[in-house]
Amino acid sequence: AHASLGVLYMRQNRFDEAKKHLEQASRDSQNYLVHYYYAYVLSREGIGSDGVVEGYYTTEAAQLMRAELKRAIELAPNFTESYRLLAFINLVREEQLDESIALLKQAISLSPRRQEYPLLLAQVYSRQEEFDDARKVLDSLVLNSTSAHMRAQAQSLLASVAARESYLARIKDSNEKVAAQAAREETPPGVLQPCDAPQPGPQLKKLRFSGEQVCGMLVRVECEENGVVLIIESGARTLRFRNNSLNNIRFVTYTADVRGQVTCGERAQSTPILLTYRPAKITGGQTDGEVIAVEFIPKDWNANH
Repeated sequence: AHASLGVLYMRQNRFDEAKKHLEQASRDSQNYLVHYYYAYVLSREGIGSDGVVEGYYTTEAAQLMRAELKRAIELAPNFTESYRLLAFINLVREEQLDESIALLKQAISLSPRRQEYPLLLAQVYSRQEEFDDARKVLDSLVLNSTSAHMRAQAQSLLASVAARESYLARIKDSNEKVAAQAAREETPPGVLQPCDAPQPGPQLKKLRFSGEQVCGMLVRVECEENGVVLIIESGARTLRFRNNSLNNIRFVTYTADVRGQVTCGERAQSTPILLTYRPAKITGGQTDGEVIAVEFIPKDWNANH
């Protein structure tokens, strides 16, 4: 009864009511569609009336959707929509993107006529900054798709890929110029930072951002519906710094070990950083302050980590 009502409400776009029934139905169901529909209804909570995802899915919601979809795949490995939705959730969260590529390739092999799958695959490649792979997928759609709408979407994405690649190249060039200039400048007296280049040497960098500073290892970026939290290990302390958006944080790199955009999730390898922040107004709160800037530094700099 719960499953039937949940599906009925879902088809009527009454997602809140559908969620309640499908949650009940999914607890002991061996029906792959129940698990898929429950995940689908949960995914709709982050989507506006225009069909665009508004912000990030919360960590808890993403974990629940992933669990339901993996159960659906286990029960029905040939049902490709489970692969697509799981890959989409990862893309929105900007994490587990390698898994998303594998999921979409499997979906394409099972349903080669479903052209929305390679379209999503190209978006994942672009997010990973694998622009050549993204273009190959999209060029194939432009040349081979019999759907005018699909060809138009592929062409639009090709333009987006080119724009993103150009933007990231400009950012990289700008960061390299800033880092080179900072390396040439002497640090003014009295503004030594908590992690700087080994001394003696010409590599002391100029203080670039105003605020309190801490040196440590960036281990995780948690993306929630109302902002992001950076998890830093500094000595024996674990610190949490928040901002409303990743786009509000200034990221600068002084090392070739760090490339591309900072994304949500666990860092594949903890990264040495100098973080500038505004201290929290309330001592003992959920975070230690508001992050202003993150500077990625070489591992051999004089860091407190």
